[in-house]
Amino acid sequence: MDEYKRYKSEVLKMTNRQPIETLDNYSKRGISGLDGAYHLDHKYSILEGFNQNINPDIIGNITNLEFIPWEDNVKKRVACSISKTELLKLN
Repeated sequence: MDEYKRYKSEVLKMTNRQPIETLDNYSKRGISGLDGAYHLDHKYSILEGFNQNINPDIIGNITNLEFIPWEDNVKKRVACSISKTELLKLN
């Protein structure tokens, strides 16, 4: 397994431990293509967290998670919706 895959795996382990049911729009969670569905998004992306050598626990923490419309998440891809400075202030 390459370094990025290991990093992503660690982020997702942390993400899966978070109480995401407390986030806004959790009840709208659904799959791509479903009208009104939302996806769980990492505000500061996993890829950028890897590139910036940020602890996977920070990237997977609930403070870096939100539900956004699936269309927005697909368009966002690996972009970040917050800065590194904002991310680190949240933790």
